[in-house]
Amino acid sequence: MALKFLNNATFAGTVSTGGYLTLNSGDNIPRLIFNGSGDDFFFSNTANYFGLYNSTDSRWDIKVDGAGDTTFAGDITMTQSSGNNMLFIDSSGGGAPVMYMQDSTRKWGQFVSSGDLFFKDETSDITSLKLDGGNGNAIFAGTVLIDGVSNYTGLEVKGTGASRPSVNLSNVTTGILGQVYATESSALVFATTVSGTTALTLDASQNATFAGQVNINSGNDLRLYRSDNATYARFNYSGGSVGLDIDDLNSDGINLQQAGVNKLRIETSGNATFAGNVSIVDDKYFAAGTGGDLIIRHLSSDNSSYIQNYTGDFNIENRATTKSMFFRVSNSSAGDTTAVTITSGSVRPLLVKN
Repeated sequence: MALKFLNNATFAGTVSTGGYLTLNSGDNIPRLIFNGSGDDFFFSNTANYFGLYNSTDSRWDIKVDGAGDTTFAGDITMTQSSGNNMLFIDSSGGGAPVMYMQDSTRKWGQFVSSGDLFFKDETSDITSLKLDGGNGNAIFAGTVLIDGVSNYTGLEVKGTGASRPSVNLSNVTTGILGQVYATESSALVFATTVSGTTALTLDASQNATFAGQVNINSGNDLRLYRSDNATYARFNYSGGSVGLDIDDLNSDGINLQQAGVNKLRIETSGNATFAGNVSIVDDKYFAAGTGGDLIIRHLSSDNSSYIQNYTGDFNIENRATTKSMFFRVSNSSAGDTTAVTITSGSVRPLLVKN
């Protein structure tokens, strides 16, 4: 049986059909209308799309075009009652599933390819983020900014068990170029090269240990400051009992200390005081005066010592009152022999015969 209505038809009960329900319209826009106390809706189709039309607001709430694309006029909400809510895009038959998000300035795409998840700036054609399937690695195309965090919060790299989490710096050609990682003893380690050679270690006591030299660029100074504004430098070996301290704690000179004992003091006047002997090797000399006016040296060529004056008179004086001057030589068998004695008040030296 077929029913044909020229105008509106209202059924008081259920309408069932064993075949097709065909709707025709004189304006070529057939409608299946749903009326209620609020908005009126109807299913309809045009030459280009099919969907759910809100006649009260004159808006297509759901529109499906000839290519199969569906457009929603508002939000899509999935309310969880049990289990997991899911929006599933299946491309197992081929192709890469894509979900686009767009505002008035930029279009973004989220898609899966070869098992990896990508977030792409479609407007600039830049893949901003790639999540590797199977290993959880995340690859960012640009800078990662963590903004608006409070004190001592931000980026955390967390290891499992006794592992040592690290931040690795790498490039495509070489691989890992350097690493920063932490140890179980709360030390922070800076490592270089592909093999992770330790360059600098900062321990839990804030001590810094360099594996190599510390070089200062030309034109710059090496300056060490303490929080109490006292200049103090300490050079020590790992045992800690013997070392070298350089300080100017009283701003009156520089002290070189070993194990806390002064070995050399240089006053602000330029005077220097040594705690022990001052030695110089063969063929080198002590010089006094500008340009080396007086020189004391020992030559290895003749195994002899010299006191040489090059400017003005050469004076040897004993300023001790009532004291004498003695010139002695050493005889390996007889001991020391006084060769010349000059006594206080004598007009002439007293020559002592060997």
